[in-house]
Amino acid sequence: MSREYRFLDEPGATSAVEKYVNLPGIESADAVRDTWDWEDRWYDFEHSPEFRSLSTGEQTLSRYTIKRVVEDEAPWSILGKGTEDTLVDSPAPLYTIPSTIDDAMILSGLRGWELTEELVDSHHKNKRVLGHLALGDYVDLTMAAMLYGRRSSSDDYGLSYFVPGQDITTRYMIGGTFHGDFIAGWKQFVTRGSILDPMGIGRNFAPAITGEFVRAYHSVEDAIAIAMLKYLAAGDESRLEDAKSKILDAMVDAYAGRGGGNFADFGEGNRSYLSAIYAGTFHEYEPGEVLESFIIDPDDQENQMQIVATDDGVVLRNVVMGEKGILEEGQSMAIASRDIPTFIGTMSGASAGRTSAEKIYSVIAKAHLQEL
Repeated sequence: MSREYRFLDEPGATSAVEKYVNLPGIESADAVRDTWDWEDRWYDFEHSPEFRSLSTGEQTLSRYTIKRVVEDEAPWSILGKGTEDTLVDSPAPLYTIPSTIDDAMILSGLRGWELTEELVDSHHKNKRVLGHLALGDYVDLTMAAMLYGRRSSSDDYGLSYFVPGQDITTRYMIGGTFHGDFIAGWKQFVTRGSILDPMGIGRNFAPAITGEFVRAYHSVEDAIAIAMLKYLAAGDESRLEDAKSKILDAMVDAYAGRGGGNFADFGEGNRSYLSAIYAGTFHEYEPGEVLESFIIDPDDQENQMQIVATDDGVVLRNVVMGEKGILEEGQSMAIASRDIPTFIGTMSGASAGRTSAEKIYSVIAKAHLQEL
């Protein structure tokens, strides 16, 4: 998953970037780029007229940022709310987040400088609007692109939804790969507290604390939806109908009018048989019980994605299977019972794989207990 940042959920957290909201081109700007050639790009920035126009202190801080991230591998620190924002007086952080080259490019001003070049190239009047930029302005411009630009409403996969917590918010993303295979992931962000970047400077944004993703072969979304429906029904026909209603409502709410990926077989195939739920699979699932398994690659039957019941919801997990069971567990994604309709709705709305929203809707709407 790509590097992603989020502002604190506190008043005024985004005030510094508001001046860039209506900047022409900001909506299509991409704050994060590939990092393979970052050294050449840093050289260009460091020897540019714009870098030389920074104050001596800003130039020193910009260079120090590169050193702290690249050489010292200094992390981000998340402190408790109200904690003094200096490394000297701070207690042990609640969380530390490893820094990356993305951080170095953003916090050093490099990425903001590149954005000004891109925006000015496309919209020459932006040069007059932007004027002379200090190091902090370059950082703010980059975060404006992160907040309002291309990555603000979607991820590499498809669509997403947020589940808020007291101090942590989790973003769940569901969609498909370039091949149309199923992929889903989650990231957790701090929403309150004090944030120190790798230089010990207080910030109002931070990258994700942690995150993982799972994947499976293509054309599995309808089967995933049915497996989750059976979990919610827990062997009770009245609960089956209630769960169907909640899922269908969530699908309507999340419908985005997407036509799916550019695949010749998108939406093809009759899988109405999935709607028939047989007695052997219609029961209350015990924690750890596998509801469904999917291959990841047809040439590799050992690598799978499983849907596993928990005390309150399901877990999607990638595993490596052997003759006697699981040989290795990979990454996973937990979904609480209350969020299953939202997950299915978001998955169908994304239409990023090879299964259409209409097909998932039909399979759920027609789901019924089938007598043998």
